[in-house]
Amino acid sequence: MSGEAVFVGVGKIWLAIAGCGSLKEKRSVMRPLLARLRETYGASAAEVGLADARDRGLVGVAVIGAGGRHVDSWLARVVEGVRRWRGVEVVGVATEKLAAGGDAMPVEALGGADVKAVEEEWLRADDAGEEG
Repeated sequence: MSGEAVFVGVGKIWLAIAGCGSLKEKRSVMRPLLARLRETYGASAAEVGLADARDRGLVGVAVIGAGGRHVDSWLARVVEGVRRWRGVEVVGVATEKLAAGGDAMPVEALGGADVKAVEEEWLRADDAGEEG
């Protein structure tokens, strides 16, 4: 359908990391956690703060989808996955959902093409089962 929005869910997750006496030990917890968030949940994930704290961490996550409720539930699953991760305690979570698009979003035409006309043509072809 033409004019639908794209939703982005972003979150920050503050962690207490038990038993880490060095940054090397912290990395041995954080690296697999971030990889798990990427691989299992398909989220973008990175350590976004507290990099020099050996017993605390701040993880940033992001997901993108076509439905707002879907993005909300996806983010909730990501946070729950962190809560279940051994060796960390979630001490704070902040999430936000952003919407971009819809009919009110300005579209920049590239190469002189009428982007809305191209999108509508592709959608008609998709509805008809054509490949493009």
